Amino acid sequence: MCLSIYINHQQINAQLTQSLKQAFGKNIILDFDNWLAKKVKYHEPTRDKSLKKMLKKEEGFRVYVLDEFKMS
Repeated sequence: MCLSIYINHQQINAQLTQSLKQAFGKNIILDFDNWLAKKVKYHEPTRDKSLKKMLKKEEGFRVYVLDEFKMS
């Protein structure tokens, strides 16, 4: 079961990067925020940390993180 989960994640990551490259080209800048929802009921967990790492290191996209503290 763990191997199939790993393979599915790899396929999803490949599809995501391919669709980003088709839609925006190879030299894109991605902007993420640092919002965290810890222990929130009825929300599925997000892949923020691993997604940023994958896009930055493996695919070579420029990824920036905005600090939303006291921004309104």
